[in-house]
Amino acid sequence: VYDALSNDGLYANVNNLLIFVGNHDMERFADIVKDQDVRRVMLGHVLIATMRGIPQMFAGDEYAMRSKDITTGHSGLRQPLPQEKDLTEQQKKVYEAMCQLWQWRQTESVLWTGKTMHFLARDNTYAYFRYNDNEAVMVFLNANEHKVTVPMAHYREILDKYGRFGQAVLEGNVSVDMTQAQEVEPLAALIIKLKK
Repeated sequence: VYDALSNDGLYANVNNLLIFVGNHDMERFADIVKDQDVRRVMLGHVLIATMRGIPQMFAGDEYAMRSKDITTGHSGLRQPLPQEKDLTEQQKKVYEAMCQLWQWRQTESVLWTGKTMHFLARDNTYAYFRYNDNEAVMVFLNANEHKVTVPMAHYREILDKYGRFGQAVLEGNVSVDMTQAQEVEPLAALIIKLKK
């Protein structure tokens, strides 16, 4: 992702690029993530929900749908969508989390029009900011199997432009002191809304 974003200067408007983690021409995202772990599916969707560009979602990915039989190619991939009553408890939880994430995205114009500042990946984590003159969204992705502490000092060049406190979006807009260490669970994301 870091390398792809490093080429953003080649495009007239990167906010008009189509971005996705899966579509009908490839295996389902939930089929190809390591261990078919839905936490990894969620990390991918946090990435495209907060990244520059126009996100596209393949029908069924909103609840981490898997192919019926991946060995049969597209006939196993393109299955009818199940009815809500047929979803597993895990699929329902993924769907609820996706709804929360995508509904929040609709309220954040900085995600559609803002600039991106990203930082070199460290220890299987990745951090970036979507920002404008008045507000920012910080995204920290932890792809590790263990908790990590967010190295806030690495991001001071942008954090210092905004207030001391932010709101942790995925935790229900809980207030976060940006001068304090923050921990991120294994295979999870931290999204913080910041304003001047």
